[in-house]
Amino acid sequence: MFTSKKTVETSSVDTIIGSSASIEGNISLENSIRIDGKLIGDINCKSSVSVGEKGYVKGDIFAENVSVSGIVEGCIKCSGLLEISAGGKLIGDVDVSSISIGDGAIFRGNCCMEVHNTTVNENSSESSDTEEAHTK
Repeated sequence: MFTSKKTVETSSVDTIIGSSASIEGNISLENSIRIDGKLIGDINCKSSVSVGEKGYVKGDIFAENVSVSGIVEGCIKCSGLLEISAGGKLIGDVDVSSISIGDGAIFRGNCCMEVHNTTVNENSSESSDTEEAHTK
């Protein structure tokens, strides 16, 4: 029902946290990262974040695209695609432009799906006023 043929590109990963690594702290980076170990902390990435099958993240993720094959406990905000693979588990709210959830994946949280633009829409206050009028 929520699946798509889109996938998060993970062929060229710049940073890898290996399966035997355990890191506590926030990470900020420009290029892609793959987590196969354990990370307790937030990730702020301008590219793609991939949580491998044995990966575990307890923290929020802010990125362009996110792929979850392991476990994420935290909120995700991505401007592109969020992909939760068949064995993936996500416990937390998401704010995404596009989402793909594989059969057998677990997602427990709320989803807000809208197009993320880098510019502010000049009609945004107008649409908010219209929404308020409809709810009254």
